[in-house]
Amino acid sequence: MPASIVLHLQAAHPGTYRHATGPGVHGWWFQRWQTFNPALADAMHQPGRFAPFTLSPILGIPTPQGPVEVAEGCPAWLRLTVLSTELEAHLPAFLDSLPAVLAVDGIVWQLAGVSRTPSEHAWADAASYDDLRTLLDQRKPPDLWTLEMVTPTAFNGKKTQFPFPLPDLMIRSWLERWNAFAPFALPDDLVRIGREDLSVANYSLHTLKISEGIRQAIGCTGRLTLRAIEVHPAMRVALHLLFTFAFYSGTGYHTTQGMGQTRLLRER
Repeated sequence: MPASIVLHLQAAHPGTYRHATGPGVHGWWFQRWQTFNPALADAMHQPGRFAPFTLSPILGIPTPQGPVEVAEGCPAWLRLTVLSTELEAHLPAFLDSLPAVLAVDGIVWQLAGVSRTPSEHAWADAASYDDLRTLLDQRKPPDLWTLEMVTPTAFNGKKTQFPFPLPDLMIRSWLERWNAFAPFALPDDLVRIGREDLSVANYSLHTLKISEGIRQAIGCTGRLTLRAIEVHPAMRVALHLLFTFAFYSGTGYHTTQGMGQTRLLRER
């Protein structure tokens, strides 16, 4: 069952935060799972398979373009999502196992709370695949969608990253993850529809260069509105399902290291 959890943090000591994305958070996540359930930790990181989770960077503080000094008591948060039924089943016990003090990305944080629902935090929620399936019953599906990407979003090219969220690239990203973890598949033809039948109605995007030691990347953040042009209602329903699923799956590449955090803002 897809689920999104927000961990509320407070800096226990002053520190320096250096990562605009989440390699440090990814390291912390893997270490915690190795302690909690080593077999599941190894299964999550098998090469050639889609990871059943996403991670944000530390959020709520300025996005680092260089070192960011974090004062004692500074509030922040990080978000994790799970996509597989197996991982979601272990999530409550994993959260209960977290200590009161967490060393994440070079800073010691106090765990100030955990949000699981939208009423607690806008980026927390859960929906079973059966719940999401009910979206397929809509008789009047939307033809306009606005997405917000709050962490750098890019797509893997042959030699470099492609930082503009073209409709077909986004849909392919969501579709591959959906078909990897959901109990029923959606048609591959949705990628073609994204390429040929979705237009960019509006966008407000900002290019962000990521420079973290030897890791160099470029991505975009901001909002993007897409419109369906003469798309059959049945296929618009499937598209709407994927736009909704993006909240859990993220968009593009390195979603396990802070990139591509996405949510659907408006629908019609």
